[in-house]
Amino acid sequence: MSFSAPVPMRLDELRPFAHCNHDELEFIEARLMRIEANSGDVLMSEGEVGHEVAILVDGVVTVQHDGHTIASFGPGEIFGEMALQEGHPREATVVAASPIVAEVCSASAFAAIVDHVPTLSIVLLDTVERHTRTAGAMI
Repeated sequence: MSFSAPVPMRLDELRPFAHCNHDELEFIEARLMRIEANSGDVLMSEGEVGHEVAILVDGVVTVQHDGHTIASFGPGEIFGEMALQEGHPREATVVAASPIVAEVCSASAFAAIVDHVPTLSIVLLDTVERHTRTAGAMI
């Protein structure tokens, strides 16, 4: 996995940020770090303490629990948020199923983003609910 400096992108084209205004998008973009990973790269590991959250910009990732794939995500999907919200170790492993590009932010940057753009709380709650339903159905 490689890291690069923040790169201007059209966050407003991704579902979680479609409602954001220009100032909110600038605030968010300033707190993101772009990563690129190859197919097969592990992005987050089950059991590790979560310190970051990511939004997939391009490519596909799979979510695995106990070695079984329980979900696949494409562009616009947020992942890693459950460990931040719960303060527990990650309950799943996220693996790049193709070459991917994602924007990542630390727990503190994520908290600042949600504080600055409160409407993202609704998006986050929806994401956590969908991920919990998916995990519950498969585990």
